Amino acid sequence: MPLTSPPLDNRRFADLRDEALARIPVHTPEWSNFNASDPGVTLVEVFAFLTESLLYRANQIPDRNRLAFLRLLGVQLQPAASASGIVAFENRTPTTFTLNADVELRAGELPFRTTRGLDVLPLEGRVYYKRSVAVDPLVLDTYEDLYASYQREPFDRLNVELYEAVPLQPRDERGVDVGAESIDGSLWVALLATKNLDPAAARREIAGKTLSLGVVPALGATDVRLLPGGQPSSEASQLVYELPLTILPDGAESRVAGYRRLDARPTADVLTMPGVVDLTLPTDLTQLDLWTNLDPLEAGVGEFPPTLDDVDFNQRLVTWLRVRPALSNGVSRALDLRLLWVGINATNVSQLANVLDELLPDGTGEPDQTVALARAPVLPGSVRLTVVVGEDEFVWEPVDDFAA
Repeated sequence: MPLTSPPLDNRRFADLRDEALARIPVHTPEWSNFNASDPGVTLVEVFAFLTESLLYRANQIPDRNRLAFLRLLGVQLQPAASASGIVAFENRTPTTFTLNADVELRAGELPFRTTRGLDVLPLEGRVYYKRSVAVDPLVLDTYEDLYASYQREPFDRLNVELYEAVPLQPRDERGVDVGAESIDGSLWVALLATKNLDPAAARREIAGKTLSLGVVPALGATDVRLLPGGQPSSEASQLVYELPLTILPDGAESRVAGYRRLDARPTADVLTMPGVVDLTLPTDLTQLDLWTNLDPLEAGVGEFPPTLDDVDFNQRLVTWLRVRPALSNGVSRALDLRLLWVGINATNVSQLANVLDELLPDGTGEPDQTVALARAPVLPGSVRLTVVVGEDEFVWEPVDDFAA
């Protein structure tokens, strides 16, 4: 997008006129008529008009000055590029299917093509975070009675923090500040089996496959941070992606909220630009399971995944994926994790179109002939030229020297 010129002075006609009139009682208290019919007020308005024109011209910084400022910051101009984005696929079948790169999609009449392949898993992803709610004494009384009757243990109501599981649905372009609005600084991605597949069969189908997680951060003009070399600082490597650890090394079932870290391969710094994170799922089915030995009052407590009352949700739940900041000296880092969208089965797309069988004018036999292609711009190295001489065909591929 084009850079917005920084305003040196954003005052307008009304601001200049009102500021000048406000100074009159200080310097000339005998001037008491500030109506538009007063000649002095007319002169003030004339000079306010002229000053506004001067400020407008001062704010129009020439391009050469803007380029010089960017060079001082270490920001180099980049060549023009096609529009890009992230798309998510929905798999309604009980099996995984793999899509190669260069699959054509359309946004209205605009053609886009996928830039990388992916495994489209038979899963549905829903994203939540734990948001703190006010402590209601009546709710605490209910929990105290439950703990007394079920666990027969004292209930520490002074150190209780209540939460609700909230879907990741931004209210505006500023996104959801997961680090500030959640009680644990984590994002929880529920992986649900498709409606024609039970969770056990879904685990067998996705074992060893690659889960593609798309992330779109919410960024503003003040979010760009430049290092001396001109490169934006990267914190994406500080994000950790984890699955529940329900089986201990000795084969026993775990009753603590443990997690196993997945190998993550991001295509970009997902905290500063939209990107896709490839996560290799384990081949062992027990590493894709959930806790089955928890008491009713243990589910959702502490670092356990959030609990939801949706019956269909719980019947289709395969596992949870937790996204959180990495630990530094045993303490979780505080990252600016503001998000607009997170989804699974995602990949990058770019606005590209294949042009086939474009007929060029007949050659004249002269050297260094130049023709113009009908569809521009053209990616270098993407043109395949076929020359027909009589019944013979000669093909040059790729062609880098062309004008469009």
